[in-house]
Order: sequence, then structure tokens, then C-alpha cells
Amino acid sequence: MSHLKLIRRNALRKPLRAILTFAAVCIAMFVFGLVFTFIDLLTAGAEELEKAPVIWVRHKISLMFPVPEKYEEQIQAIPGVATCAPMMWTEGAYKDPSIYFPQFGTDPNDVFDGFAGVTTDPGQLAEFQRDLTGCAAGKALADRCGWRVGDRIYLGRRLWPVDLDLTLRCIYTSTKTDDEGMLLYNIKALQEGFLKKTGHRYDTVGTYRVGVETLDQVPAVIEAIDGKFADHDFPTKSEPEAAFIRSFISMWGDVPGIARFVGTVIIIFLVLICGNSLAMVMRERVREVAVLKTLGFSSARILTVLVAEALLVSTLGGLCGLGASVWVAGSGLFDMFMPGASMRMETILLSAAAAVGIGLVAGVGPAWLAVRAPIVDGLRRVS
Repeated sequence: MSHLKLIRRNALRKPLRAILTFAAVCIAMFVFGLVFTFIDLLTAGAEELEKAPVIWVRHKISLMFPVPEKYEEQIQAIPGVATCAPMMWTEGAYKDPSIYFPQFGTDPNDVFDGFAGVTTDPGQLAEFQRDLTGCAAGKALADRCGWRVGDRIYLGRRLWPVDLDLTLRCIYTSTKTDDEGMLLYNIKALQEGFLKKTGHRYDTVGTYRVGVETLDQVPAVIEAIDGKFADHDFPTKSEPEAAFIRSFISMWGDVPGIARFVGTVIIIFLVLICGNSLAMVMRERVREVAVLKTLGFSSARILTVLVAEALLVSTLGGLCGLGASVWVAGSGLFDMFMPGASMRMETILLSAAAAVGIGLVAGVGPAWLAVRAPIVDGLRRVS
């Protein structure tokens, strides 16, 4: 009998136990893959953002507090500032609640100057800048929602007492997929709607996205902006883009740290489950191992077969769970964080290595104890 046939038959000797172990590994690796994909999306592009000459300006206390609209002209007058565009988070209600995407009211004349790698059609951009109710969407978002230039996009009131009836004028592309997940519209449409609805003009914005001429000037520009408004009623806190994204994520708590903890617990959970299952298998096969030794099988050969059985169950279960997580990750589950997201190859390899490692760690111990038992003790113990 070949080794492969022997391994397969022994692994399936107790079908119910094998199926339950396989299912446990499959489900756990499915969750493991999604958890680390989530971590990847939260930290995606961090190195690129560190090199971007972009600053985000917000209220010093919290993102929950706005800053005055009049700050824009004063920021633009600071040496080293190339562009300054307001970014007002809207959170309007789209007709399909299952489709979530970031929406920002901004200045269509400046907003794309601050996004590196963004490409727009000149004609479409001109239409976006001309039309007060026009909007621009990233290609990934447009493909996801089935939008075409000229389509009407209605955003119902949620955070604001304003219904936005927009027309898609521009579809932009970007070298960074996450930048293609936004909807941008003229902030004046929000302000005029607010004025008509309440009789008051809303003259504050959430944040400013400031483009700096060179990366070396970023620290000086940050100091100049925050120093300029330090004694105002609305003091500011300016941060490089990477730091701003990290502070935004930190509002939810240490999400990446929690996710890594969950992933670690999953691995420990799997090792315990597989180890317990394999320990029972080895206890039942002490006499069998002793008989194999009397027939001339070496300890190394027996150990290889026993460990291979553990690897077979853990690897097959891990690959099935990993395949399911790859499919789910690419099916739109993470589109609210990054439209068009998928599991990175590094995460796939890490998950596959974890599945193989679980089989090794859980299988070597019980198999080694079974192989090390003296032949006489093995025969006497079971007989």
C-alpha cells in the first residue's frame, strides 16, 4: 500500500471526527482570512501616503467640530500651499441601503489638484465645474452602482436636512483603488439647500485638504496653519494625510490591534482543536504503531505518516476556508472601505502557511509521543 493511500485511509478512519475537524479548520481559516484582509484595507497605502505632500486641516478638538469656510482663503495665502479644497462629509441616503460610499461636498475647481494619480476627462471635468448640482464619482464606484455620465443621483437627508438631487458629470480614475470609491459634489449645492430649508447659511466645513508644493515644506506649512488660527474661536489641527487617516481610524478604537488579536486567538483555537483530535487518534493507535515497528517500519517513517495525516486534514480545511474568504472578500463585503477590494496575495500566502503550520504544530506532538512509546508497552497497553 502506498504512503498516500495509507495516509488517506487513516485520516478518514473516523469519518465524523475527520469531518468535524475539517469543518472547524475551514470556518476558522475563513474568518482568519477576512480579519487580515480587513487589517490590510485599514492600513492600505500607508507608505504612499507618507510620501504625499498633502495636509488635512480639522478642528483642534475633534473631527466632530467644523471649521469656518473663511479659513480657505487664508490657508491658500500661506507660502508653500498649492491647493486648498473643503471636504464636507455628507452621509446622504442612497436609494439602495446596501451600497455605501463616502460623499464629500468640495470645491470642484481645486479638489482633483490634491489627489496624486487621479485622471479626469477634460470635458467631463469642465461640466462638473460648471454645473452647481453636478458630481464626480470614481470609476470603481460608478461600475459598482452602474452609473454613467448624465445619470441622476439622489441622496436623501440623513445628517443634513437637505436632499441632494445630483447629476453625474465626471467619472475619474486613480492609480489608488480606494480613491475611486468617493462621490464628490459642489459644496455650494449643500449650502444653498441648507439655506432654503432653514433660512440660515451654513458657513463652516468639516475639513480642508491642502496640497503642498513639496514634501519638505509640509512641516512648515502645518506650523503656519495651526499658528495662524491658534487664538481663534476655531483652532485647527493640521496633519499629514497618513497621520490624519490613522487618527480617523483611531476614533473607532485600536481596530487593527483588535483584529490581530482575533486572528491570533483563531490560530490558538485551531491548534487546540486539532491537537485534541489528533491526541485521541494517537491514543487509539498505540498498538498499531507498535505493530508497524515490529514489521520493520522506522520511527521516522511512521512519524512522517502520522504527521501527514494531520497535515491532510488541516491543509484541505484551510484551503477550503481560504478559498471561501477570497471569494467573499472580492464580492463587495469591503466596498465601504475600498471599492473593488480583494484579498492580497500576501494575505493568501499567510493564511495558507497558517493552515499548514497548524497541522504541523498540532500533529508533531501526539505523533512523537506515539512513536517514542516502547513496542512492548504499546502492545501491552492496548491488548
